[in-house]
Amino acid sequence: MMENSEKALAQTLAHLLASARYMAAGNALLFLAAVYLNGVLTAIQVLLIVALIYFHFRMDFDGRLFADFSSDRLMPEDFDEYRWMLGLGRSKGAAEMQQRCSGALSLLKKAAFLTILQCVVLLLQICFR
Repeated sequence: MMENSEKALAQTLAHLLASARYMAAGNALLFLAAVYLNGVLTAIQVLLIVALIYFHFRMDFDGRLFADFSSDRLMPEDFDEYRWMLGLGRSKGAAEMQQRCSGALSLLKKAAFLTILQCVVLLLQICFR
């Protein structure tokens, strides 16, 4: 059974990761604008959107996991075992909730960085049109 502080941490992170879908909508709009402008830098935009799709998929998955952790529908230890059984990861032993949250937050930070990069590339496309 998880402690209340761990549940609160997991629920807070689940809410934060749920808000990443707004970033995903912005990424899609930026990508559409880049495709509309066309040009040499469009290839970079394609690479960025592929990476961003991966990050958004992972953030959505992690958000659902943390929501399940916080509501006791899934225990972190059980998740680790099932993930290992499905071949989705190595068994590294039980990770602390703080470590799990740190990993999910790093996905959010990377997606935010790629979004800023996507904006910069779009501005370059506009300037060198």
